[in-house]
Amino acid sequence: MNTLLHIDSSFTPRGSVSRKLTAEFVSAWRAERAGEKVIYRDLDRAPVPAVDHDLVAATAAAPGALLPDGQKRALALSNHLIDELFEAGALVLGVPVTAFSVPATFKAWLDQVARDRVLRGGGALKGRKALVIATLGDSDPSGKAAARAFHEGYLRQVLGAFGITDVTWVLVARAPAPEAAALALEEARLALRATLERWNADEEAAAREVPNKAAA
Repeated sequence: MNTLLHIDSSFTPRGSVSRKLTAEFVSAWRAERAGEKVIYRDLDRAPVPAVDHDLVAATAAAPGALLPDGQKRALALSNHLIDELFEAGALVLGVPVTAFSVPATFKAWLDQVARDRVLRGGGALKGRKALVIATLGDSDPSGKAAARAFHEGYLRQVLGAFGITDVTWVLVARAPAPEAAALALEEARLALRATLERWNADEEAAAREVPNKAAA
């Protein structure tokens, strides 16, 4: 897990709980991995374009075909985003619940990378891990249940199509009182610490397995 792909998609940069928690997790990850790489994308400040005719036409063109400049640019961006996915051993995704789904900027990113290179063979990203930090503005229990049913299910389905089945989903819902809000935040932090500990343990186990296989 030499590279981490860190994506934020909250459209409220100041006071964003998802941004706060993704930053804390990435900082803790870095603290135990001197010199390892983090690729960061802020989809609010630097959104990727929605898929349009240029990308569709470029991906459908015959190999070696001469593409117009617009198609070249669209294909180069999509390829670059996919290259970042392949480089990363794990993903940390800040994805607030927006109308039960994901922010439009995050959906645009998903559409850019959901191509044959990623989807083929039941998902080309097998073995990678993902942490999804979701935030919900609705403190009503029914709203939280609906978010879990749709938002979590949707992201697990999409990431699973990419081949990523080790997905941890952490939801922080707005609490009406400061004490309850602080408790919800602390519960999320405990879940993130447990996730990082598990990732570290998995990585250590994988590192021990390599010499054993070589010796055999």
